[in-house]
Amino acid sequence: MARFLRGPGQNGAGGALPQRPRGWRLAVLALAGAALLIVTLLLVLADRAAEMAAARARVVRSLAAVTETLAATRRNFDLVLERVGLELEVRSLADVRDDRAVHQLMVEMKNRLPNAESVFVVDADGRTVTSSRAYPMPPYDVRERDYFRVARAGETGSYVSLPFRGQMSRTTSFVVSRPVLHEGRLAGLVAITVFPVALTSSYQAMLGDADMVLARRDGAVLIRTDGARAVERLPEQGEVMRLADEAGGGVIHGASFIDGGRALQGVHVLPEGDLVVAVAIPDDEILAGWKRRALIAGGGALLAFLGIAAVLFSRATARPAEGARRHGASPARPPGGAGEADAVVPGGIVRDALPVLGVLAANLRAAGKSGDTAAGARLDDLTGLLGDAPERPALIDPAEMLVEARALLAGGGAVDLALAPPVGDVRLLVDGGRLVLAVLDVATGLAALAPAGRGLTAALALRDLEGARVHDLPAGTYVRVRLEVAGVEAHDTGAPAGRFALASAWAAGGGGACMPPMPDGPLRAELWLPHTAPPPLPRT
Repeated sequence: MARFLRGPGQNGAGGALPQRPRGWRLAVLALAGAALLIVTLLLVLADRAAEMAAARARVVRSLAAVTETLAATRRNFDLVLERVGLELEVRSLADVRDDRAVHQLMVEMKNRLPNAESVFVVDADGRTVTSSRAYPMPPYDVRERDYFRVARAGETGSYVSLPFRGQMSRTTSFVVSRPVLHEGRLAGLVAITVFPVALTSSYQAMLGDADMVLARRDGAVLIRTDGARAVERLPEQGEVMRLADEAGGGVIHGASFIDGGRALQGVHVLPEGDLVVAVAIPDDEILAGWKRRALIAGGGALLAFLGIAAVLFSRATARPAEGARRHGASPARPPGGAGEADAVVPGGIVRDALPVLGVLAANLRAAGKSGDTAAGARLDDLTGLLGDAPERPALIDPAEMLVEARALLAGGGAVDLALAPPVGDVRLLVDGGRLVLAVLDVATGLAALAPAGRGLTAALALRDLEGARVHDLPAGTYVRVRLEVAGVEAHDTGAPAGRFALASAWAAGGGGACMPPMPDGPLRAELWLPHTAPPPLPRT
């Protein structure tokens, strides 16, 4: 009989129906989830790296295009300054004010520079003498402008001034100037007023979604695109200026010079060495598409995980029912609510009900120590079923399981169980070992409620449920396993709180039910399990 506790194999009535343990499916699901997570994470990270690499290439291209255009513009400015300077080196600037030919030269030079606002000349006293703006030119005082102070301090090359608001145009501009020397002394200077808006509009198409600033080496910003409109100065100790000073340019990923947020930035110093070009694309712009794709990939991985879970556990629940149909069993009722399912561990054993068998196990162990080796072997079998062993349903005679339960109870000295003759040809498609456990649970629960010394009686019967209902069971044929303490009423024994949990969960999982004692009835509990008809006899 102890073979039922280890899990039956083939028997005369029909073959066993092995079922993979639920723990195996959980392990497969965990591995699948981990694999999906790792693959999705690797794909998302690879996509991000590709997006950042493409943005880096875009920054390099934009920076090269803008730098080349600015360098060409700067060369044109220097050529115009040199051309006008050569004309003025041999003339007295006092005579230039009334010379219309010089004014026409200023106009011609300005027309060659589409990004320039004007070309003008200042004498050694810091007053304008001629300009492309008007003839004759009013003598505006520019002595406080930094470009005049630098020329008077001895600067001999071209110089880019700080931005300022013009006296005539009232717009913010900057000046590129060059001193005019007579015999090594400052006679004046020639200058070009640059209108930043004209330059910005031509560069925006090259930049796309990037923003750009052109700044002096001290950080003063001369030109800025719309996205960098609030930038007045680049910090001299910031990443952009530090990269310009140390390496002459490059590409960095860090705090943006525009708003401090994360951005990919390109830096380059113009060939003259006095101007710095900086281009930036914020991470939000770079990674907007990547974030959408990452969400889609995460959602796809989650759906795949749920699909794998559905396949694993739908097959797990379908196989026992399929086996029952092949052996002619009555349709099984689905397990109870969420709380009931949560209480069952893989293999059908209830965690909270394991202490119910503690007394029985202690008695069996004590019996084994006193020399009852059969009881000790039965205890080993019983302990094995309390773990994570797979359930092994087979077509069995439940009367044999009652005999096995009685032997266990008698061997442990726990309960005296008498067996009544079965009524009808009863057959069950269940795991025999777990049926024994359910009977032990009910028997020990009733014995704990009964007066000391009172024994139990177990009886099997075949019952049809059609119009009547028992414990919300559907119509069909059931095997009723009744255990009763004769002559004792349930209301005299107290509430059976916390008992029969193992038997209730196991019976419900197989489409049946466990009925504990009713308060107004005898001290009796019943297991109702779907009956399985025996296979037909072979024809002779």
